[in-house]
Amino acid sequence: ITGGSVYFLTENMALGITLATNVAFIVCTAPLLTTILFLLIYKKEKAYVGPFLVLLALFNPPYIARSFQLSSVFYAMILTCIMVLCWDDKEKREHLFLYAFVIDGIILAFLDFLTYPPVAFVVPLCFVLVFSEQDLLHNLLASIRYGIAFLLGYAGMWVSKWILASLFTDENVIAEGIESVLHRTGKGAMSDVDSAFNVEISPAAAMRENLHAFGTRPVRIMVFLLLCAAVVLVIYMIRHKAGFTKRAAGMFVIFALLTIIPIVWIVALNNHCSLHPHLEWREWLVAVFAPLMWLAWFWTDRRKKAVECR
Repeated sequence: ITGGSVYFLTENMALGITLATNVAFIVCTAPLLTTILFLLIYKKEKAYVGPFLVLLALFNPPYIARSFQLSSVFYAMILTCIMVLCWDDKEKREHLFLYAFVIDGIILAFLDFLTYPPVAFVVPLCFVLVFSEQDLLHNLLASIRYGIAFLLGYAGMWVSKWILASLFTDENVIAEGIESVLHRTGKGAMSDVDSAFNVEISPAAAMRENLHAFGTRPVRIMVFLLLCAAVVLVIYMIRHKAGFTKRAAGMFVIFALLTIIPIVWIVALNNHCSLHPHLEWREWLVAVFAPLMWLAWFWTDRRKKAVECR
């Protein structure tokens, strides 16, 4: 009774402060986010809580709460992270991860309209990698397998929708879908709708516009503080002779590859990214989250080795 009363009291107070969509978003996401934080603390991996909270802050949750198109990717990312963190069976979890990323891709293709799908893939993959105890080659091949699984789910759902629409209507939706793919990647002819935007459409323009949309003043301040923290951490590791082992170098390579995924996505879909930077700029969250996760992993790995040496 007390818990329910406090809940409704705080909910009514929140409704008097902000919009109902924001309150609904908090109510819906609070159990999911609490689950992820609980799993990280339960696994005694508190170092990864910081990067995850930074990711949430950069998402701009109030804006996501007002858009089903944006929130669908957010929810798919959160649910996939929960699945990845919940599966502890070392013998079966690699196969289960494949299913998780296939489901992730299917959900995105069903609900999303080309906003920021790579974020929903890379964020769970980062959690998979930091908890892996395998070597560079195994982790690299596993990442490729998970990426293929994600793409199969994502592309498979799109193709399935085209096929079903073609079967139940008199239109050749498959041809329209292929034409749309070529158009969004900049290979097709520019349409009248594109011309109405009166913007430059090219890979360079897409990169510039999305960086500009991402680089608001609060974000610049936060990224600057994160860079300062990273520099301090590197200096600390050098002064204390924290060894850069072969395994650490391998993890660095994989996370560096994940960091450049936003660039690949924006260049590949330069038409869509040039026209809709207000949707696509969240791809850059990958470039912030992946390095932070590697730093957290490196810090945790060094501390574990220091404890073992005592």
